Amino acid sequence: MSAPTLALPAAQQEAAQIEAALDHARAVAAIYWQAERELLRVVSEALAKREGEPEYAGPRFAEVRALRREADQIVRRLERLSERLVTDGVNAAWRRGAQRATGDLERLGSRKGIPQGQGVIEIARRATRLVASTQPGMRSAPEFLFQQIVNQVAAQALTGAITRRQAQARLLDQVARRGITGFTDTSGRVWSASAYAEMATRTAMAQAATDGHLATLAANGIDLVIVSRLPFTCARCAVWEGTVLSQEGPIGWRREESAVSDDLVDVLVEGTVTQARAAGLLHPGCGHTLGAYLPGVTRPPRPAMHPAGPDGYRASQKMRRLESELRAANRQAAVALDADQRRKAAARADRLTHQIRDHAKTSGIPARADRVRQETIPRDLDQRTDEELAGLLGRWADDEAAVARITDVLEQRDRDRDRQRDERVREAVADLPPEFANAGDDQVLELVRRFSDEGDPVALERLLEALDAREQNPTWSWRSDDTAEERAVTDLIADGIDPMDAYGQVYGVDPEQMRRQDSRAHAEAQRRPGETLDQVVRRLYDEWLELQFIAAERYARGVLTNAAGRAAGIDGRTLLSGPQSRADKYASEELRAWWEQHPRMTLVEFRAQMLGRASDRKAAQRAKEQRR
Repeated sequence: MSAPTLALPAAQQEAAQIEAALDHARAVAAIYWQAERELLRVVSEALAKREGEPEYAGPRFAEVRALRREADQIVRRLERLSERLVTDGVNAAWRRGAQRATGDLERLGSRKGIPQGQGVIEIARRATRLVASTQPGMRSAPEFLFQQIVNQVAAQALTGAITRRQAQARLLDQVARRGITGFTDTSGRVWSASAYAEMATRTAMAQAATDGHLATLAANGIDLVIVSRLPFTCARCAVWEGTVLSQEGPIGWRREESAVSDDLVDVLVEGTVTQARAAGLLHPGCGHTLGAYLPGVTRPPRPAMHPAGPDGYRASQKMRRLESELRAANRQAAVALDADQRRKAAARADRLTHQIRDHAKTSGIPARADRVRQETIPRDLDQRTDEELAGLLGRWADDEAAVARITDVLEQRDRDRDRQRDERVREAVADLPPEFANAGDDQVLELVRRFSDEGDPVALERLLEALDAREQNPTWSWRSDDTAEERAVTDLIADGIDPMDAYGQVYGVDPEQMRRQDSRAHAEAQRRPGETLDQVVRRLYDEWLELQFIAAERYARGVLTNAAGRAAGIDGRTLLSGPQSRADKYASEELRAWWEQHPRMTLVEFRAQMLGRASDRKAAQRAKEQRR
């Protein structure tokens, strides 16, 4: 009988797993690209509404509030989708890693697998937090970009060299080409939102796949692993290629029993997996994998050749550049203010698409977009599994219509799951005695155990919340808990609608009036004995100015006044309030730049926002008109 052989990693199996992981990471990037396009489109539409105005003032509070509201809806939708995709991707990667190890071990007659443990759950949580860390910046991006463009347009239009419309279109085109950037990691590198989300997901999935693989091998008594070889690698990983590592055992020369005979085999173990990881192996974006090393069976991996030949690395880098430029062109086409700009951006996108196809043919580097290989997206999206949809989303990431279709299916499934969870929780709690004190501990524990065994942590959390509510209020009944209107408001908020707007839509009231009432209630709550409302507003305004001063001074590094202001002995703190003409005369360029992001507000405007009285709003409007 011939001895079994095992050359790890198996090229075809590994390539398929790597491609699946890449597709899932691209799926996360795809929903970020989609959100980025929508956020830029919001800015474009806000700018388009200003066309034809006789005067071009700075950002108005109503515009900023509307931008914040729309951005919040987009980012809330992004939060729900990204959490689902990241968690599913990490779990799928862990399973693929475990399955690869199991497949290798089956050749030796071992089929022992292990369930997912707390480790992979923690990887998923950490990845979700990393990906979500970009979302606050995306939520504020439309407001910042809008203010930046409006202020620059006003400045450029004053020169008379170009019209307001031309300046507006040019600046928006520059922003669209660049995209939403400014996310900095711990090493100081600046990322775009989509690139950071893709990197974080890919890193977490790679770690989960490796951990699933190693855990399965360890459960089957295999301690040694071997590092794969790649066509090209970085200096940190080069020293580890083809080496044998130990999960827990000693390093150096070891005499191990052959996996296929009673002979002893000498094996050089050059480090532990922990040491290799600490030295840089399996870093973010690393393509190396670990395979089981069986003494007397495993053959060292041969040096790999890139499918595109010796110039494969440069060819792959060129492909990445072309794809990045294509996404930029699509963003420009999506937010263009006039038909001519839109045609130019669309023509550039078409040229880049042809260049990508030609480069894929000549270099052998596969293009990301699946439409290079097929003409239409599958019609049976609702029949596909979540993992299959994530793969399709990654392969069709550059197609806005395809991304919208796939994400609609994913969101509908999430809504269906939420309804099913709520129904299961309601039915389960309704089976308990009407008086919660009469429910036995065994009955409650059995209910919790049943939900826990189903493996749905969201449903379990909702059950525990419902049980807590019953315990706090023994006479509670789920049948009379919510009115139809309250459920309608909850559904609208879950769909990303601002809570005030949702309440106003259901109950037929003015959300702006509700906001004014809310601000006034806040002022009332802050009132001290003997204070009038105007005195409360003055005190809150002074506190707000102090916070503004601290933030502005930090941003401007202490330089709040210009040369004229320093010569006149002007205190920079006093420029944050008072006449606009005085601020214009003495403010430094650094302070002006800070005001572009955080609009200056007078006491009159602050009072109008807090109290919402008609007289205050009229006074604020007069003050704004006088500044023009």
